[in-house]
Amino acid sequence: MPSLIDGFEEDFICPITFTLMEDPVIISSGISFERYAIVDWLNNNNTCPVTRLDIDGDIIPNINLRNSIQQYKNLLANVTVNDIQTAPTIVIAETVMAYIDGSTNKNIELEANHKYLINFRYANIMPFSFSVIQWTLTGNDGSNISSSRHDLRRYNDQALVYLKPKVNATLHIQFFCATWVSDFIKIGQSRVYYVITDVT
Repeated sequence: MPSLIDGFEEDFICPITFTLMEDPVIISSGISFERYAIVDWLNNNNTCPVTRLDIDGDIIPNINLRNSIQQYKNLLANVTVNDIQTAPTIVIAETVMAYIDGSTNKNIELEANHKYLINFRYANIMPFSFSVIQWTLTGNDGSNISSSRHDLRRYNDQALVYLKPKVNATLHIQFFCATWVSDFIKIGQSRVYYVITDVT
């Protein structure tokens, strides 16, 4: 039975965005990042975001890593909701509804030094609307990590997030409903299934 962790490697995750990379590039420190994220970083810094050591600023496409990620994504596409629900280390799994006139918020407590794989899956069938997801991880020491937005636009679209909090932390997730034709649709909804799995 396939699962989220079959074929998964931590190297698939960008150290800046904490999500599965689409266009991985490697810098002189030997670490790979999502292209747009490291380009944005290098606009204001001349160090590696992970090692904090000086780098030369060159970025090179990591073709081998991109191919490995694509293979994993192909496997991920075959992981059904039922497969996810049978995982032995689920922290939480539920379906969330969001509406155009507001957001739905969830707070989940995560333990220090655990590794969490979070799968968001768009489960809506309503036309003209899509789901927007944003999250913030706040440690009990005051540390804070925020995400860029995840747009899930088609049925069964997925986003994968990987978090390794160093201290006990609260994951705050906001689910929004958006639409391409907001001038015409005043009432809409989006439905997202999400599961958090402890893969420590």
